[in-house]
Amino acid sequence: MKTISEIKRLMISPKLIVTILIAHLPLWFEYSYIQRLWQYDLSQGIGLDINSFIHDTVALAWFVPVAGLFPGIPYAFSYLEERSSGFIHPEIIREGRKKYIKRKIILSCLGGAVVMGMAYLIMVLVGIAICEPTTLNNKPQVSEDWIWYGVITKWSGYYVVLLKGLLFILFGILWAEVTLLLSMTIKNKYAAYIMPFLIYHVSWQVHLLFGKLQLFFPSSMIRWDVHGDYSIVRVYVQYALYIVLVTAAILIKFRGDIKRGRI
Repeated sequence: MKTISEIKRLMISPKLIVTILIAHLPLWFEYSYIQRLWQYDLSQGIGLDINSFIHDTVALAWFVPVAGLFPGIPYAFSYLEERSSGFIHPEIIREGRKKYIKRKIILSCLGGAVVMGMAYLIMVLVGIAICEPTTLNNKPQVSEDWIWYGVITKWSGYYVVLLKGLLFILFGILWAEVTLLLSMTIKNKYAAYIMPFLIYHVSWQVHLLFGKLQLFFPSSMIRWDVHGDYSIVRVYVQYALYIVLVTAAILIKFRGDIKRGRI
């Protein structure tokens, strides 16, 4: 019951809505200002297919370098806030340890998924309004070893649109959990707030130095616009593995803190 009531509260919270708008801002800036949409008669379209629009917007915007900032804001820091205020103790006593940490994980993941998913969805809706479906005649001008090349025209391009949207959602889930884990680990409140973004941004800065290993970095996985003999399924398996590992780390950390009397 506590989890359901908090889900309802999260879905209508101003913090969530504002975070969605801020997360979408770099995408909006790219497709509205940099791509100069005001130069077109939007009722006639802009001469791009939906996948070219999404690929160019995400690739050229400053969204990916700062994506690690957003997933944890709606809820994942609630653990840190409750620990700092001491409110965590009556919550655990009233709810029980297992239900408490389960609720923190579920709502953190939900907050991250909604923020990233909605930021992507707004961009897609704009693309649907002003772009054409992806067909054999107007598909993106990319090399045939591009990971999405073989399915780019499936469902008039919307198959890839959906799969890329799932990447955004999975990234939101993963990085919200990373944020929760860091907020449980770092004692300094202000360091805990900045560290999830800092770790992600540094990984984005250096991932190109790692050759093929860069495909294991979340900053590459959020777009998965790779070239070579790779499976589309691979990135989703990686996300699933990472999410399971981080979830396990959260549970181990929580149980360890309980045993050591840190909570």
